Amino acid sequence: LEASLHRIAMATALAEVEEITLLARSTDSHPWHSRRPRELLLLSCLFWSAVLLAVWMSPLKIELKRQHADRIASCCHALSAFVFGMAVLLFAEPNCTLSSEKDRWIVLAQMSTAGWLCVDFYSMIIMDVWKCWRPADFSVFVHHVVIVLCLIVSAELEVGLWFQGVMLIAECSVLPLNALQLMRFHGMTQSVLYRIAKHCTAVLWLICRILLIPCVVLRLQEQHYCLSEWGSFISYSARAGFVVLFALNSYWLLRLAQAAVRPPKELPEEQAGRKKQP
Repeated sequence: LEASLHRIAMATALAEVEEITLLARSTDSHPWHSRRPRELLLLSCLFWSAVLLAVWMSPLKIELKRQHADRIASCCHALSAFVFGMAVLLFAEPNCTLSSEKDRWIVLAQMSTAGWLCVDFYSMIIMDVWKCWRPADFSVFVHHVVIVLCLIVSAELEVGLWFQGVMLIAECSVLPLNALQLMRFHGMTQSVLYRIAKHCTAVLWLICRILLIPCVVLRLQEQHYCLSEWGSFISYSARAGFVVLFALNSYWLLRLAQAAVRPPKELPEEQAGRKKQP
């Protein structure tokens, strides 16, 4: 009897060891699967806060940081978001829901962008609203709130991950736009690089923020707007979100076009530099 009990105990222990080993292998092969979207969002906020803090701790001029610290940090996010977006476009399947566990990494991409937008939102509140270092732009606040809500809902419900992931490509248009702002700060508005940056901004904005939306909506239409998978409320909300995003991007494109046709205004720092000249 004692020998039988011993064999039963050994068999049970071996079974538990095998189960723990399989679980550990599963966790190692999919390290983000055990993370909830809210946890990834918190980690993303901490990471991008550290990036923005590093810009503020850098030896750059204080006036440059007051005007463009968040823009400098946003260049890092724009590069990562563009890479994530292209990876979704090239390697993920355009499905209404998460059809395969191997595509769960898209949640990480979405929460990375959502975390940056949260950090940028609070940065604009401090720099534009509280300190008044720059004029506040209400449309940017609306954009950030809409995108963060869409990303969080998509990640929590695991719906529309492909469509949201492909839209991350649009962040690459931020790079030449930030270059324009930095060149204006340094008084380079008459340079060839400034004109090149203006053309690049217009082209990328048109392709990545205007034309990309109808392409993504067309793929959504091929899936019958995912009515059976998402339900009518989420399906119609997604279409409304694309309309709002298209309107905002069109409005900003119009502002960019208006700024391109008029001569650049001389910034205060440029005026100060002119006064110092003999």
